[in-house]
Parts: sequence; C-alpha cells; structure tokens
Amino acid sequence: MTISEDGKVAVSGPGYIKVLLDTDKDGVADHAEVVFNRARNPHGLLWNGNDLLSVQPQGIFLHRTQPGQTLPGGDPELFYKLPGGGGEHGPHGIRRGPDGWFYVACGNNTNISKGNITTATSPITDPSQGTILRISPDGKQSEVIAHGFRNQYDLAFNQHGHLFTFDSDGERDHQLPWYSYCRVFHIRVGGHHGWLLPGHQRSFNRPPYFFDSATRLNEIDRGSPTGVEVYRHTQFPEHYQDGLFFACWTYGRVYFSPLTPKGDSYESHDHETFLEPVGNLGFAPSDLAVHPLTGDLYVSVGGRGTRGAVYRVSYPNGRKAAKPIALYETPRDWSIHKDRITAPAPLSPDQALTLFEKAKDPSTRLNAIRHLMLTMGDISTNEARRRIDAGYTANKPDALALELRQKALSLLTMAFDPQNPGHPQQYEIARLLAMLKADTSAAIERLASALSPSSHPTHDAHYLFCLSQMPGPRESVRDKIANGFLGIDRKIEERKLLTDRNWSVNLRDALKAQLGFDPETATRMAQAKNISPASIQLLTLLPEENRKSMAQAMASSMKGWNREALGFVEKHLPPSAIPPLLITLRDVWKSERHLRPDLIGFFSRHGNEKDRKVALEFQRPPTSKIDLTPFAQKMKIVDWEKGDSIKGQATYARYGCTTCHSGNRRLGPSLSNIAKRFSRDDLFRHINEPDLSLSDLYKATQITTAEGVYVGMKVYSSEAQTILETGSNETIRFSRHDILSEQTPNRSPMPAGLLLGASTQELADLYAYLRDL
Repeated sequence: MTISEDGKVAVSGPGYIKVLLDTDKDGVADHAEVVFNRARNPHGLLWNGNDLLSVQPQGIFLHRTQPGQTLPGGDPELFYKLPGGGGEHGPHGIRRGPDGWFYVACGNNTNISKGNITTATSPITDPSQGTILRISPDGKQSEVIAHGFRNQYDLAFNQHGHLFTFDSDGERDHQLPWYSYCRVFHIRVGGHHGWLLPGHQRSFNRPPYFFDSATRLNEIDRGSPTGVEVYRHTQFPEHYQDGLFFACWTYGRVYFSPLTPKGDSYESHDHETFLEPVGNLGFAPSDLAVHPLTGDLYVSVGGRGTRGAVYRVSYPNGRKAAKPIALYETPRDWSIHKDRITAPAPLSPDQALTLFEKAKDPSTRLNAIRHLMLTMGDISTNEARRRIDAGYTANKPDALALELRQKALSLLTMAFDPQNPGHPQQYEIARLLAMLKADTSAAIERLASALSPSSHPTHDAHYLFCLSQMPGPRESVRDKIANGFLGIDRKIEERKLLTDRNWSVNLRDALKAQLGFDPETATRMAQAKNISPASIQLLTLLPEENRKSMAQAMASSMKGWNREALGFVEKHLPPSAIPPLLITLRDVWKSERHLRPDLIGFFSRHGNEKDRKVALEFQRPPTSKIDLTPFAQKMKIVDWEKGDSIKGQATYARYGCTTCHSGNRRLGPSLSNIAKRFSRDDLFRHINEPDLSLSDLYKATQITTAEGVYVGMKVYSSEAQTILETGSNETIRFSRHDILSEQTPNRSPMPAGLLLGASTQELADLYAYLRDL
C-alpha cells in the first residue's frame, strides 16, 4: 500500500494493483480502479509523482500515468531488474530517501549478489541473506547498504534520515539456542543484522551481543512482520510523532515504539500494542501508511487467502489542527553513508587470547572470543553433513597453531562457569570449545556440568549441541548426558513451551553424535524408570533391544503423548501391558483434549466397547438434521423455462456463492461448466448437501474451543496461531492454547441446506445462471 502526496491510495493483491478512490470525499473509498491486472506478487508499491512503482520478484516496474490521464495505465516499463526469485521471502517494501534514491527491502531468498552492486562506494561488497538495496533515481545504479536480514517486509525513514525495519523470527526454531525473535532494527549502514541462512526452513542467527552484529531496538517474540511506518505528521498526539509503528500479520497487531536518540542510534523501548482485534476477529495487517495531508494512519489487511480491506485510523481531537508537513527535514548535506558503522580492528589469535586472559569483565571477554572465531573463519553455517554443524563448527577449524589451540582450550575450560549456563559468556565459551573440537575430558566434564534437573531446556540444547562436536572421553559424564537428552522434552512439556519442527531434528543429530562417541549412552537411557512420551523422536534412534523397556517406562506417563509415542508403545509393549495403559490414556483423554484425534485409533483397536463408542462418536461429524423432503417437492413445481440468467447472477451473489467459488481466494471448486457435469437434480442436491462428494482439496478444518465449534478452511497455522477462513468471507484467529481439539472431518465449510428457503423463481434463475458458467 502507498499513498500519494495528493492522497491517492494504491493497494496490491494476487495479480492486481488498484487505486482506491473516494469520490464523495467522505473518507471512505467508494470505488477501486484496477491499474494493472497481471502483476506477479507485487509486495511493494510507491508513488513516484503521478507514476507508480511496483516491486515484483523479477524487477521493479514503472506504471506511467499518461498525459491527460489521472491514473497509471497500460503495460509497465522495467525500471530495475531483480534476480527473479524469493516468493514470500523475496523483494518487498520500497521507499524514497531524502537523497531521491530508492531503498528496497529484499528478503533472504531474493538472491541479491555482487552483480547488483554497481557503485564504488557500496557499504556492503559481498551481500549475505536479506538486504537493503539502494537504487538511483534513474534505476541505472545500485548498491547494498545493509544485509543479514531474514525477511523484512518494509522499511521507513524518520526525520533524521535514519532507516528502520521489522525483521521476522525463525519460526521453526522456537526454543533452539539460536532462535531469533522478531526484531526491530535501526538499520546500520554497512552492518550485518544477524541472519546467516537463506529460506524459511533453515536458520542460524548470529548472537546480538557480538560486536559485528547490529543492535536490536526491540524484540517481539513470534510473529510475521509486515508494514513499518514512522509517524511523520502532527495529527496524532506528540507521543506518537516521529515514532515507529510496525505490524504483525500472525497476531493481528499494530505495535508502536517511540524513537529516542541515544548516541549514534536509539534507545530500546518496550513496545506498545497500538491496535489489535477484539475476540477472534480476523485482522491480518499487511502494510501501514500515513496520509500526507490528513495524518490518518492507514492499515491494509489481507494476504494468504484472508479477507482484504483498508482501515483508516484518526485522532479526532487532533484532526482539525493537523497540518501537512514536509516529507523530510534532514540536513542538506545528509548522506546515507554518514550513518555507516565501523568494526573494530581485527586481533591476531595471540592478541585475542591475551585479551581474554587479562580481561575481567564479560563484555571484553566476549569480544576476545569473537575475534578468535573470526580468526577461524567465523561460525560455519554448513549443514551438508548435519543440521547441528551450523552454528557449532568453524569454517577454518585448523586455523590456530597447536600451541595456541592448547592454550585456548585450557583458558576457556577454566573460565567456563556451569552455574551460570544462560550467560552469553558461557554460551560463547562453549561454542568456541565446540568449534575447536575440544577433546579433553576436562572440557567435556565442564560443559556436561551445565546440564541439571533445573536448567532451562534451551540451555541444555546448546550444551548438548556443543558436546556433539567434541570427540573426547565422556564415560565419567555419561549419566549427565543421558539424563540431559531424556529430560529435555519433559522440561519443554512442564514449562508449556512451544517448539517447532526443527527442535527434534537437531536433537536427533546431537544424540546420533553422542552415540557415535559413546554407544553405551543408549544402554543408560534404556535403564530410565520414567520416560516422557515427548522424547519419542530420540528414542527411535536407540537399538531395537532397548525399546521394550523404554515403552514400559513410558506407559505410566500422563503428559507428553503424541501419535508417534502411541505407535511406539503399541508396537513394543506386551499385550499384558495394554490394559494398564488404557487406564492411563482414559485419564489423558479427559485432561488433554487436544490429543483426542491421536487417541481414537488406539481406543478403536485396543479399548473396550465403551472406548470404541467414545472414539466413534468423536469421529462422527455434526449432522445438519435438515429435512430435504419439502425442497424435493418444491423442485417439482419450478418452471425452469422462466429462469433469468441475469437475475440468477444476483441470486448467486445473494446466497454468498461468489465468496467461495470465485477468484483466487475461493474456498470451493470453480463452478465453470457445472451444469454440464451434473444433472439438475444432482446439482441442487449437492448444493444442499455439500458433504456428499467432497474433494480433499476442500475439506474443512473443525476447531473446538471453550466458546464453541468453528469450521472453515485453514489459511495459516503455526505452533502459536491458527487462522480459519469461513464461508462467510471472514477469518477467525485462534491461539494454540485456546484450541481444545482440531479435526479434519469429511465436511465442507459450505452450510447444509443453503437453498431451503429459496423461492421457485430464485431456483429457476439460479439454474439459468449456472448453465451459463
């Protein structure tokens, strides 16, 4: 979304770019003019005078307004060529800077490279991951001013000419040691902002406390960052003026944070929730913009099949007094290059070790550790062999001479404090020991001592990953390591923490490495008296002969059950152990309602008659209990020859058919040629009984909460949130903790008995229209 200096609002969506027009000047758009209908993922828009720039994967396009016209039209010109990839992690927002150059937010799949650098002054010469691309006003020159982002959708300048953005988290890595929250950045020119891998499935994020990582102004936990806007107007109260608004699509919120200068950057403030929906209303903000004339804040919503709209937020007491302000008030000698940061001079390995040895404060020691890592070619992100190698190995593992390596191992081992495992200094000492492939029993024992019954599972994961790179003897700490693996998922369960798919993948890699170093770890794990079913992903790595005892140790657990654990105990428990397990699982059915879809199969195969009845009732979809006999009688008296196709189109819209069966966002199949594929009687029967013959593509998701049962098409799901789109063109948002159960019954989101109240003339008109499709 973008707003021109004279107030024209342009928006984009799947395949189109539109301008919203308020012809009666009442503040509400009453007409949308399509200016281009063949756009491909136009994630960024910017008015350039009367012309419009659109950012698409293959390039930035210029949509010209021809002489005598008021809006852009016709085929656009290629203004700047982009590599052509990225999808949702491709190129996004675009802004014009105080210098007249264009600044583009490019996600980590855009593939910006050295080939996009044509200036001799580019702050970044070897771009990595997401970038901020700077393009000359004529589109002929470009450079990269910052990099190391994951998927920043937007960016904005404040009055001082400083840039800000809101970058996304690694949603698949929750609770892993390198998990990175959604982050607000003052974009540091020449700086790396932490992200080190492409794509959305793989991730490793450079810690923010390294001297060569850009400082984060704010962290917002999980989410999907979208629009960013600095409020450069006078309508809103002074508190908001020149402050930062930023939006989260996943949680349906618009946040605000003031921008208070501090040194050469800004203070870190707790963010405020400025705007969020009430209840389960589907509100998915995709962009923000401030109207340059009125100062109203515009919020566009939509994306991923959710309903699109634009909201206008104003401050009533300030609107009358609001005056337009200049877009920029920056000094005439402003240059983006003046905001460039500089890194400290590199240290030799000997200098870095001396600094570490003499330093008393953790910050200086962290800097010394970082210099040593850089001497070793930096932290590797190579996952070719194992996922856990990314973040815990060195690009140049043999860079240190033998004498220096031995000195480093000794100093680091002595400095490690297992009583404070969450401190950054301890984290990085352990990481550096892993990068050095420390093979001394002293180092391994020291790190294993950080694993305890009370330690946090994220810290446990970090030290287990470090130990997986250290090939030395470990018999003396076998029990600690075995208990660390067995206890980590129980800790996750007890703390009610969220994890995602990469959690078990990385833990499995670490356990494989441990078993390679010390195969007897498997025997020790199998001897455990109580094993959480949540550990099932690890247990399947252990030898077959250990699995019977592990299944028995798991059978009495009340927490942590899942489909894989149920299958494991079903396979490995003796028949005599099944009845006691059923007693446990009946209690689990009552206390853990979200597990019921996984329990019904076990009950059906092994339960008594009551268990099987419970499972059968749970699987039976709700029935509409609609008597279709009167409708069948009505069909017999319809005069089909009097059907009017034009009136039928109105009937089609009135019953909501357009919502689900038209356009790119349809929830049901296309109805083209439908009257040729079905007889008339069959067609109307299927309309009233949509569950009769249902394609897997259009099966609904049924979510049960304490407030009721909801049915719709799932358009987004994560470990934290699920969004359903219903057949009424609305979206409903659910927090994971509110969902009691989630099923995919053989049920359509289309309501049964839709046409029971239709008149005979409406039926004739509707059929005439359907025959024309």
